[in-house]
Amino acid sequence: MTLIQPSDRDFRICIVSVATLIEWQMEAEGRGWATRWSSVEALRDQVNREPVLMQTFLTQRNDAGAPELSMLHPVHDNGDQQLGAVTTFDVDPARYAALSRIHGDPDVRAALTMVFRLARGGIGMVAKQ
Repeated sequence: MTLIQPSDRDFRICIVSVATLIEWQMEAEGRGWATRWSSVEALRDQVNREPVLMQTFLTQRNDAGAPELSMLHPVHDNGDQQLGAVTTFDVDPARYAALSRIHGDPDVRAALTMVFRLARGGIGMVAKQ
């Protein structure tokens, strides 16, 4: 697995629908990929609102150097009106590459990358001193 940097061509930040996640989930189940929800029902229970923001962060390449799968961070509203959730999910790189990027501007790319980094580590409200 290779960590994808914001300057890499494989780096993408996209918005997807729950329906798209369900399609990807069914494909991941069929291929036996481990990094997915346990079922479509579990996905629907945890991801019940749109949009879902996705970022690639790891890719696995075959012996010829072609990408075989990408691991993504989906960020979504988990049903609680004040909390979101971030997780990992394996997706066929061709499916993900077909989506439109939302980070054409370098400043937007940097800002969205920071949001994902903070989401992975935890974002909390703090009182000002």
